[in-house]
Amino acid sequence: MHRSRRAFGVGAAHNRSINRTASGSRLSPTLVAIATPLPVNDVLTRLAELHDVPVQLEGILAAHDEGYEVQHYPKLERQSEYVEGDTSYQSGIWLAFGDGSIRPNERALSRWNGKRVRISGVIRSLSSLPSLEWAGKGGFGPWGRWPAEIETYSIQRVTAEERRQYGV
Repeated sequence: MHRSRRAFGVGAAHNRSINRTASGSRLSPTLVAIATPLPVNDVLTRLAELHDVPVQLEGILAAHDEGYEVQHYPKLERQSEYVEGDTSYQSGIWLAFGDGSIRPNERALSRWNGKRVRISGVIRSLSSLPSLEWAGKGGFGPWGRWPAEIETYSIQRVTAEERRQYGV
């Protein structure tokens, strides 16, 4: 089944068409978050709203010794950092595997390093972490350097054909 260009959040009118069912009733914000792949910058901007919400996000997969993160695409629009209070974080989202999520296929993920991917999962934000008065809230990933993580249900490569077809 092919999706329309609007299903990928391209164009100004996508909110009106995606946020309604065929009968015209409004979808819940949770269903909208699942149906529309979000760019990483949008997720970071809406962390409080998207905490514990299943989402699809698209970005560039980046490998680290300790695991993986997804970064915003296009790179030119990527934020240099994410700041909350006095704490500065990486501007990506850490991928969490476990607690009912899929197990990572390390071979596939290493081939996809630096490539566009679409990830489905549940966002966890800093609001889920206890405050350590002397050290702030901490974060996710190694050394707590990321402001959010996604507990991954699925991860797939965004193919060249999809990029051409949907203009993304």
